Amino acid sequence: MAIQGHSTRIHCLIIYSMTIVSIFNTSANAVCPISSLTNPQAAMKVMFCDNPMWNTDYSYRVLPLMSESIMERGREFVHYLEVEASNSSVWNSISRRTSYLCLFGYNDYDQSSLITAIEVGIIGETCPKLGFLEIRNLNIKNITKNTFKDLNSLAILLLGNNSITYLPKDVFEYLRNIIWISLDGTRIQTISPQHFCICTKLQFLQIRSSNLSNINDMADVQFPEQRCNFKLLSFTLDSNIFLNMTSAIFKHYSMHGVLSIANTSLSELKQDYFNGLENVLFLSLGYNRIKIIPQDVFNATRNSLQGIRLSTTLKI
Repeated sequence: MAIQGHSTRIHCLIIYSMTIVSIFNTSANAVCPISSLTNPQAAMKVMFCDNPMWNTDYSYRVLPLMSESIMERGREFVHYLEVEASNSSVWNSISRRTSYLCLFGYNDYDQSSLITAIEVGIIGETCPKLGFLEIRNLNIKNITKNTFKDLNSLAILLLGNNSITYLPKDVFEYLRNIIWISLDGTRIQTISPQHFCICTKLQFLQIRSSNLSNINDMADVQFPEQRCNFKLLSFTLDSNIFLNMTSAIFKHYSMHGVLSIANTSLSELKQDYFNGLENVLFLSLGYNRIKIIPQDVFNATRNSLQGIRLSTTLKI
């Protein structure tokens, strides 16, 4: 019985690991599937879905990813708006029951009054039941905790391709139920674990193709011994070519899944980089400049690591 139980636990761990890697590999598909504009005068496209709970699968109640199936299943509850640059009253057309909201800008969108309204919290006032929010290509620059006020149910937040350069420490204070945060394609240079400490349910954090150079901006100085309570299943930092790798760089991030630092111009691996990653399951290090893998470099991960993605030009 003991052997059978041990085998079952190993089998479950393998399935769990494969599931995490699968989610990691398909994470880019979480964005809204918004098509091209049909109105040449429009500068922004809005998609919102006020799908009632009875018309929603259980899996989407747990993690409300956007997908074609959501739109197909609840097509009568999916609405599209094409908004001209001069129109700042779009909020009157969005249902308060909305659970999915996507705002997508075109042609270097820069409608200052609408951008300001988003930055100061109009979305929470308009649709407080949101589970999924994507704001893409809207030239958002300044976000604070008030940007997300009243969004207590929000699980997924995607802010790709905006002009955000700085995150206040308390920026996610109201997002107590957030599971997934993506800041891909922004101009953020530094983050800290303290930005996410309040987000105890956070599992997926993506900051790809940004200007990120430092992921421990405040951790070592202001909170040298503090560990946050979130557990990341995926931490993706790909294509941040200025990322500064230092000793135990990830120790304040509680990794329990996939860590990806692909295409970050990483030229060498040091054993102390991976200190604090005793529970990481998968490392993605591809498309870097690494030529040699030092012996025992992954010692800190030896009891948990299930796989590593590397380039083909390495010497081990």
